[in-house]
Amino acid sequence: MLLKEFDRVCRKIGVGYFICGGTMLGYKRHGGFIPWDDDIDVGMLRADYNKFLKEGGKHLGEDFFLQTRKSDPKIPYLFSKIRLNGTSYITNYNELRDFHKGICLDLFPFDYIPNSLPARRQFQNKVRFWSNLHNKVINRHKEKVKYETRSKTFYEWWARRYNEFRRKLVHLVPLKLTQKLYIKKATKYNAKAKELGLTTVASFVPTYTYADVDKMIPYQDINFEGLKVMALKDMDKFLTMQYKDYMQLPLLHKRV
Repeated sequence: MLLKEFDRVCRKIGVGYFICGGTMLGYKRHGGFIPWDDDIDVGMLRADYNKFLKEGGKHLGEDFFLQTRKSDPKIPYLFSKIRLNGTSYITNYNELRDFHKGICLDLFPFDYIPNSLPARRQFQNKVRFWSNLHNKVINRHKEKVKYETRSKTFYEWWARRYNEFRRKLVHLVPLKLTQKLYIKKATKYNAKAKELGLTTVASFVPTYTYADVDKMIPYQDINFEGLKVMALKDMDKFLTMQYKDYMQLPLLHKRV
């Protein structure tokens, strides 16, 4: 339902995308969704991503919510999501956070990176610094903890007060600022990619993944669970980079 609506809007406004992450892995290894997966992953070049954020929300049906920093300021993510209204997916990570928690489709923007491996690693570390800074702030942006019992010791009383003080202090740092700093660094090479002859793009969150543009485009249409969706021209190289021997099933205790 989410993927079908997303694909419809992308084709309507003329932007490309590709299934990625566990969704792409599921297509190649299972012929559809991974049985123990719980969301949908799609990637977009930054230009398409920005256009979708600007125009896509106006065309989504009323059952769907485009979740961005602007539409839902308290989200912890450095990427965007499409949520299904009327649903709720609660995890240990989001249960104390105040934002839309419906079943989701994840949108990951891909940005140009240097061609040389040393420069690429250096750039990746710089971008990671800003994503880590955002995450440190977001980890203190939880709602106030409500304790069910009184403090039993002075140390416990002091620890609760100190944590609440730090929570209030960090709340003074707006998430739109840490996200803006991250995006400024992550998109550094986009405007001069053609001039520099850059050939590779990457997504830095939630995990680092990259792909050669000539192996991505033109996107191909595939049949995924009965839906026509967009995929990379060469999925094997992307999956090998991300998962190594991706056709090998994980051990039973890791299928979570």
